[in-house]
Amino acid sequence: MRASPRRGAAAIEFALCASALFGILFATLDWGWWFYRRAQVLQATGEATRQAATLPQSSDPASTASAYVIENLEAQGISTTAVCITATQSGTSPSEVLEVSVSLPFEPLLGLWPAPSTLSAVRSTYLERQD
Repeated sequence: MRASPRRGAAAIEFALCASALFGILFATLDWGWWFYRRAQVLQATGEATRQAATLPQSSDPASTASAYVIENLEAQGISTTAVCITATQSGTSPSEVLEVSVSLPFEPLLGLWPAPSTLSAVRSTYLERQD
């Protein structure tokens, strides 16, 4: 019995299709991880801004917001050793604004595909001074 000329064609076709499929899968995992971590940083920044916005007049919302960001990131399991936090207060009451900016390096899940190297978030809110 003679072997057909297409004997190994299925294996070759699978190898070509599987490499493309796995490439798309791994890229999706890396980008999904980036979006997940970015959402965590945005949530921590927003929560810190909201908490600091309702502090009494005697407190410093900028330094309190920075502490809240660190606390929220650590609660989510994100390392805060290389976090850069900038909290600024501008304007006068009743139009006083607190702006919190957070930036930290991103560590990819797999690292097989190019992804942004930093995660950053900026949130601002009007201060609602409590007396």
